[in-house]
Amino acid sequence: MSNIETKNMQITKGRNGSWLVALQADQGSYKVTLRNGRPTCTCIDFGVHHLKCRHIIAVETFLRNKIESIKPKTKRKSYPQNWSAYNESQQDEKQLFMRLLSDMCNDIEEPTYSFGRPHTPLGDMIFSCALKVYSLYSLRRFMTDIRIAKDIGFLDKIPCFTSVGKFFQDKNMTRV
Repeated sequence: MSNIETKNMQITKGRNGSWLVALQADQGSYKVTLRNGRPTCTCIDFGVHHLKCRHIIAVETFLRNKIESIKPKTKRKSYPQNWSAYNESQQDEKQLFMRLLSDMCNDIEEPTYSFGRPHTPLGDMIFSCALKVYSLYSLRRFMTDIRIAKDIGFLDKIPCFTSVGKFFQDKNMTRV
């Protein structure tokens, strides 16, 4: 038989899959059964409310802890790391991302201009939106990255942060 002291309750395995939950010394015990996903207890609280009482919860906790204690501990597999290459790639990651993104956006066809104020080229807007998502900054804060991208030559025109926000919300641009 298995015994455990659980907050002033002693839990003992009984017959036919039941559990005996004994209270503090000589205060009696209750029989808990956990069958077919419908636990029962012989205590007054369960008899009145038909909800999980503290005795059922104690048995479930006891069983959960018992299962956890017998699970095999798996050793995490470790792989060798080339730290100098990793450090170098992390230092150049953003610039490499911008170069790749610029190459991808250069082939975007510009829609025909019809009327209104001249707009930011579509390739620059898509570049800006992708860089915004990559940077994880707010629209205002990522503008520093946009200015750097323009200085390097990845952008023809710097869009306003509000234009980038509106571009994100334009349902016609979702597919793009």
